[in-house]
Amino acid sequence: MKSIKFYIASLLSELYYPLFKMKKYNIMSISETIDYLSIPGNSIVRFGDGEFLLMSNKGINFQEWDPQLSTMLRETINELHIDKLLICLPEPLRSLQNIKKKSKPVWKLNFFINRKMYSNNCSNKYRYGNSFVSRPYMAFKSKREADKVFKKILDLFCDKDILIIEGEYSRSGVGNDLFGKAKSLNRIICPSSNAFRNYNKILEAAKYYGKNRLILVALGPTAKPLILQLAQEGYWAIDIGHLDSEYEWYLNKTEEKTRNQNKHFAESDDTMIAPCTDEDYIKSVVCNIIE
Repeated sequence: MKSIKFYIASLLSELYYPLFKMKKYNIMSISETIDYLSIPGNSIVRFGDGEFLLMSNKGINFQEWDPQLSTMLRETINELHIDKLLICLPEPLRSLQNIKKKSKPVWKLNFFINRKMYSNNCSNKYRYGNSFVSRPYMAFKSKREADKVFKKILDLFCDKDILIIEGEYSRSGVGNDLFGKAKSLNRIICPSSNAFRNYNKILEAAKYYGKNRLILVALGPTAKPLILQLAQEGYWAIDIGHLDSEYEWYLNKTEEKTRNQNKHFAESDDTMIAPCTDEDYIKSVVCNIIE
């Protein structure tokens, strides 16, 4: 049962939203963000509600609060002048116009709760990328742009030597053709929760196996400082988040988030997921960092 504080906060968020909207953060469209990524070497870090909660000293699903991670997230979001690195903010900060009706109050509440965090860490002068580059389907009322967006994403991966850094149950591309046209595909497998505990091992493996490869990271908040450090050292790294789930929902033309029983699902825990027996997946694993 939701508390009285929740309802008060929800009411205040509706009253606050017009003031928040006046801030007008400069955020690219999803398509523009992919165009940026299509230039070899251009990396992105995506910030969303989970990262802002961790920066506010709160834990989230699959990642406990850690003071070092919180500090590194603040440092990352304020690194606005690194060559070939783009910081991304969520589409709702750009516009709520095409966001599903039921999601709008959630984001307005997020803007209200995290108002100081946005004010202290987001600049009106910087042109951000769009974090929804990996969420281009489910959140939107209109799905018209999804065809174009996923075509550009598939083209981005075409003929690339790819290294995926992901959680144990993410299994990106398994059962679909997301990386079907990639030249080669390797994986580093990390813990499905609290991956930051192994940050140094993951960074070391990323640098070793990621040479001359497009590095795709699906590792929640840990991906943010990881990609920052990789970009600073000249690697090409993209924070893809839950792109695999979005692509499967897009292929199935589903209107609600549904769970693939064989993969990680952000809105639930990872219990009862069977070991992956896909031969291509097994062959692609070059490093396993599991506690």
